[in-house]
Amino acid sequence: MSLEHMALAFESYAEESPDGLYPPLAPYDDLWVFDVRAMYPDFMAMEFLVAEDDADSDALLKELWAMEASGEFDWERVHRIAAKRFMYLPWVATDERELSQMVAARQGISSEELNADLVNDETGIVFSRAGSDVLLGANEDVMRPDPGTQVGQRTPLLMETSATGDDRDSGDSFVINLNLRVRPFGDDGYLLTPDDVMAALYPNGLKAVELDAGWKAELRGTIVAKELYTEAERNEEGLVE
Repeated sequence: MSLEHMALAFESYAEESPDGLYPPLAPYDDLWVFDVRAMYPDFMAMEFLVAEDDADSDALLKELWAMEASGEFDWERVHRIAAKRFMYLPWVATDERELSQMVAARQGISSEELNADLVNDETGIVFSRAGSDVLLGANEDVMRPDPGTQVGQRTPLLMETSATGDDRDSGDSFVINLNLRVRPFGDDGYLLTPDDVMAALYPNGLKAVELDAGWKAELRGTIVAKELYTEAERNEEGLVE
């Protein structure tokens, strides 16, 4: 599914959110991805979480569909799958300095605080939760750009990990900005590019979201999983009885 679908999903979520906020961050300290539980199933389908060009896309989709069919979700697993594709900034930062301070402030906060403005205790800067009604605050230390301003148009909200690194196709690299427009980042003067965001959120690369090699083993013996595999795949993976 495209970023356009995700922008529409975020817009629908914000319309029903009391404060017009976009979804909160997932409650896992090493992940920067939106809380899927806030979006699923009302605003998005599970297949939105997997990039079509992911080498493991078929296998990951089968795993997600198996959870759906059984009604039993491993939510940490779901969010690690989502983080393979997406990076999400639920608070507003406009440059690398602000982003690094935002990342530092996020460490150790409780899950209840993920849906509120974020305070960096050392600097006193307050980072506004991103949403459709984000306005410029009176306090100059509060990062609240109006999403209709140039800053709002140039501030990334959601981006794909495939938009980073030397192997990317810059012509196909897009981000969703604060006012939910899908735009190419290359020539638009974005204050933060996906590479900037990746370096700040995952300084050691995507090791934090790497999926364990034994994920198929978790499905062995599961009736639902057997039904989702083709006969050839079941034979190959030893899922036949």
